[in-house]
Amino acid sequence: MTVRTILVMGFSTALLIGCIIPSQEALRNPGISDQSQVQGKPDKSGTNNGLIKPYIPSERAPVAPVNVVSDQQPVAAVLPERSAPASEVPERNEAAEAPVSTLPAAAGNDSTGAKDRKWEDQKVKAAATEFARGLRGIKKLKVCYAVKEDEWWVTLYEESGPAFELKQYTWNREQEKLEPFLVTKRVAADRLQSDLAEHGADMACEVLDPTPAAH
Repeated sequence: MTVRTILVMGFSTALLIGCIIPSQEALRNPGISDQSQVQGKPDKSGTNNGLIKPYIPSERAPVAPVNVVSDQQPVAAVLPERSAPASEVPERNEAAEAPVSTLPAAAGNDSTGAKDRKWEDQKVKAAATEFARGLRGIKKLKVCYAVKEDEWWVTLYEESGPAFELKQYTWNREQEKLEPFLVTKRVAADRLQSDLAEHGADMACEVLDPTPAAH
């Protein structure tokens, strides 16, 4: 045999041995071949041609947030409202709660009211005198101001024989005239002066003579 023939046979033998050994190894461990094939193939589960599947949120109805009270909150937030101390309690307005007096003010305590009454006093006396002169037999008249009632009273003394008939009137401020009162009485002639001097405790009176002065 020539050298060339020997070399060809040796190379063929080595090549055959190289193919047989891996085949036998694959028969003994078949998973190795599968793993190599899997590793060689591209992973199609996670990607699709390089695109990432978008996340689609659930179509459930939105749930309103729930305010959770922490256990670490200050105690003052859950304590009941305490009453204000005595120093913070507003003072009562005793002047506003005091009962309002229904009595009229005294004449000397109000200068404006005194001026108004003085002007009204002149008006009442002038109207009473003029009214008495229009009647027959009027000898005296008495003008009185009732402080508590804030009213004007006029009493005419009409001579009737041995006595005098008393005619009482009240002053109407709105209409500025005298209006007759229901009470009438008679006094004896000898009781005239004492009756003229009598008046109530809350009254201020003045006696006038309606007879015009002789010229």
